[in-house]
Amino acid sequence: ANQRSARPAPANQRPARPAPANPSQHTLPRQLLPQALRVRSAEELGPPPLESRLPSHWLRAAASRRSLAAAARPRPRPAPVGGASGSPQRQGRRPPGGRRVPSPPRLRFKAQGVIDDIVNSVIDHIRPGPYRLDWDSLMTSMDILEHFEENCCVMRYTTAGQLWNIISPREFVDFSYTVDYEDGLLSCGLSVDWSEQRPEFIRGFNHPCGWFCVPRKDNPQQSLLTGYIQTDLRGMIPQSAVDTAMASTLISFYVDLRKALQKA
Repeated sequence: ANQRSARPAPANQRPARPAPANPSQHTLPRQLLPQALRVRSAEELGPPPLESRLPSHWLRAAASRRSLAAAARPRPRPAPVGGASGSPQRQGRRPPGGRRVPSPPRLRFKAQGVIDDIVNSVIDHIRPGPYRLDWDSLMTSMDILEHFEENCCVMRYTTAGQLWNIISPREFVDFSYTVDYEDGLLSCGLSVDWSEQRPEFIRGFNHPCGWFCVPRKDNPQQSLLTGYIQTDLRGMIPQSAVDTAMASTLISFYVDLRKALQKA
């Protein structure tokens, strides 16, 4: 009789929430909960990752390298949009700021022939020195700009016009070096930057090139001369003209060299 009767809950009263799985979370003030969660997660996960312990400038440098590597990857070309008949349409001009079309690779020429003379005499006529201008019909002048040692120098030489002057006279500034190679000699060269330039010539550029001369095994009095030429003539020249000029130049090189060695 003394027991009080339970009062019914009002209709607008919300039901009680279930107890949380971890009551200690909600015993803290609301503004401290994020900090507590961070502390707990750090303890569970262990030490922070390596990226968070590195200096910031290292991370920026690594990100820039990744972005450059991603930009250097070739992007797939979009498929051409078909016209009314389904045939691909002609693409328009390259928009400003688009990717530059890569230039064609430089041409490499190889020449090889047998010379009736010993290796030392052949290389003496090829490398920069007093003999080259006497027999090379393509070379019109040669100056030694800097002399480092006996077989090492920087030279400037000019070449004559070719194919009725379709290819105008050129000027080259090369670093030349002659060294022993296996049983023979190697005379190699590479163009270098030189500020002084004469306006009547177009400055060409020689990529690494060289003349290998070794004695023949069956006849040591004869030499096998092999040349590798990578020349960029610069200027607007038709490719067919370059091919024709290089072929005739290399043939004349061997013919003139043989004549000079016979007279020596």
